[in-house]
Amino acid sequence: SADVLRRTKPVAEAFHTALANALAGKLHDRGLMGDGKTAIGGRQGALTGSIYSRVPTVLVEMVVLTNRHDEAFITSQQGSAAMAEALAMAAEKAAPRSYGASGSKSNP
Repeated sequence: SADVLRRTKPVAEAFHTALANALAGKLHDRGLMGDGKTAIGGRQGALTGSIYSRVPTVLVEMVVLTNRHDEAFITSQQGSAAMAEALAMAAEKAAPRSYGASGSKSNP
């Protein structure tokens, strides 16, 4: 819905910024893209997870497996640990106040 898209934009921007900062120098930042910029989303108009979402939704594609550097990074112990830490930090920084990182409404 338009409301979910409106609420997702600042979450996605904050998430992307935190993730890019945490992985600076380790992975190439390909930027923040909406669903329509992806191969599948471009054909469908959006990605399935976004279409049915009632809360802000961010899909993270961190690497391109056909890129040798990305493949080596994601399969290394240090790389996968760095990505897990970056994801956790970005989720913490970007989660809307009324929703936790899991997307479920928190009790005030």
